[in-house]
Amino acid sequence: MGLFSKINKMVAEEKQAKQALKEIEKRSIATSLAFDKIMEPINEYNKKGDQQLERLKKETQFSKETGDVQKLIEVYEDVLLNEGLCFNGKGYYINLAELYYKTGQLDKAWGYLNKIGVEHPELISKIRDFQSKVLRKEKKYQDALLFQIISLYCQRGFHCPLELILKKHLYKMG
Repeated sequence: MGLFSKINKMVAEEKQAKQALKEIEKRSIATSLAFDKIMEPINEYNKKGDQQLERLKKETQFSKETGDVQKLIEVYEDVLLNEGLCFNGKGYYINLAELYYKTGQLDKAWGYLNKIGVEHPELISKIRDFQSKVLRKEKKYQDALLFQIISLYCQRGFHCPLELILKKHLYKMG
């Protein structure tokens, strides 16, 4: 093989390498665009969550400064009940119940706690604990004790049997 043959072979290999690089760039750009398209709704969801969190923090601070708890309740209701929470903040569900409690809206707190108990069973221990607090406020001490016991058992992972006992107990009361 002569010198010119080697040069021609090297030039041909270089052209193939450049063509392969262009193909890789095209695929990379296409992959990047596809990834961006896939991530778009996720990014929007995260952005909405950031806005919700900022709104809740801002209204909480405003409520502390002015004492306007009703406006804070409205914001919580809008975020939690209308929009749906878009960030990891399960404690905010209990915060709304606390606001109802502080403003004497015990029936509303109770109904709301039952609603989130169905939607967020991972919060059942905290929900039962808070319901115990509501019952103590209403001077229903035996029922409050039952809910407190159920809350403690739920913390340890015993959900079903105690929830059935609670339902039977409440059925007898009604």
